[in-house]
Amino acid sequence: MPGRFIQVAEECGQIVRELGRWVLKQACLDLCAWAQSIAGGAGLRLAVEYLGAPLATRRAVDDVAQALQESGLERAISSLN
Repeated sequence: MPGRFIQVAEECGQIVRELGRWVLKQACLDLCAWAQSIAGGAGLRLAVEYLGAPLATRRAVDDVAQALQESGLERAISSLN
């Protein structure tokens, strides 16, 4: 169950960074695919609850930048506008 999964991930220290980075990257990949496959896709927005680090930290900024780069999301949205 999700509640138990999150608890175990927190206890193992995985939710802090690795799992958060994976979720962020996967969300960007999914949004990229949706944006390219539907009319008006450039207008799609996505919210992700990111637990990897407080957003004011350099680590969080780096994680978001890496997810955007690896997913191609910025390029995909730019090409649709």
